[in-house]
Amino acid sequence: ARTYGQAYSGGAQVRDLHAVGLTAGGSDEGAPRFWAGYGLHFFVDYLRDPQGNKIALYSDDLSEPSRDD
Repeated sequence: ARTYGQAYSGGAQVRDLHAVGLTAGGSDEGAPRFWAGYGLHFFVDYLRDPQGNKIALYSDDLSEPSRDD
């Protein structure tokens, strides 16, 4: 299995794509949220696809609210 990451334009897009991934047969490896230690604006989730690959969907858009907002 491999790990893949992809940046997106905001937290809403990350949440939407996380839901699509689960609907398509993926498994939740970490719900979309700000993760401690990743930076104030780093919003990320983790999925596993049906083949076992880990997928990170993230946004670090400085124009969006941070985890401290």
